Amino acid sequence: MRRSLIAVLIVALSAAAAGPAAAALSIVPGGVRMLVPAASGGGDPAPALAARVGGAYRFEVAYTVAGARRIGTGHLFAFENAVTGERMDVLTRSFPPEAPGPYRESSELTIPVSWSPGVYRIRWTVNARHPRLESVRATGTRVFLVVG
Repeated sequence: MRRSLIAVLIVALSAAAAGPAAAALSIVPGGVRMLVPAASGGGDPAPALAARVGGAYRFEVAYTVAGARRIGTGHLFAFENAVTGERMDVLTRSFPPEAPGPYRESSELTIPVSWSPGVYRIRWTVNARHPRLESVRATGTRVFLVVG
């Protein structure tokens, strides 16, 4: 009887210890924006309706992560011509583990002179990772105009 009680306690303690490690990471995307960065004098970035060739723009994806006490994140932004599908540029960044919650990841891009006016697309991927849990990602697209 005593051995079966000890076995039950060991199984219960093992399950309790494994509980947090068995949780799953989650990532829920929010808004995607194209912004004109704030001037060097400060202030907030302003939303942009179209990009100008030669102009600098910040592309931003909001999301919320959960599932662990510390979660590493990162993003990949791929820019392409929406009509031809030609890949124009790729920006990627990774961030060290931080607490779960809402975040915004962004990268700046100066629109090259080689881009002709037209419709372009950003394909974005944000990911969350943890050493003991399966990584997760969210993807999406947004189109924007480039003017001369």
